Amino acid sequence: MRPLNRAFFNALLVVFFSTGLFSQTFTGHVTDSSGAAVAGATVTIHNQLTNVNITTKTTGAGDYTAPYLKPGLYTLSAEMTGFKKQVRTDITLDADSTVAEDFTLTVGAVGETVTVTADQAVVNTENARCRDFRKQDGHRGSKQRPRR
Repeated sequence: MRPLNRAFFNALLVVFFSTGLFSQTFTGHVTDSSGAAVAGATVTIHNQLTNVNITTKTTGAGDYTAPYLKPGLYTLSAEMTGFKKQVRTDITLDADSTVAEDFTLTVGAVGETVTVTADQAVVNTENARCRDFRKQDGHRGSKQRPRR
């Protein structure tokens, strides 16, 4: 590369990086409804224009920071097990700016699913005999207990 072209290229790089194209940041604090910090909460930053997600976790003090973002329109969400997910949409992040977005998580319903799979044994309630429908010797059959 010739010296004049190299100097122009270097000047262009300096201008490009000094304009703040990559110095946009989201920052904030995540707490519960009592004001206590929520450590380890997941904060998702979604760029609505590029459809790119960035995720980060809150610190022990409940703080998060997402630096080096492109200017644009974003959706932010914060979530943690046992809490309702909070979502903020249409947040504009301008060039060379820092936007503080705090979240207060409220306790949510915890749902559990328990699946139990077992062999089925049928009890005859009329004469107290037990009938076993499990496969015996490669075929389905009934087994009755001898009378006492």
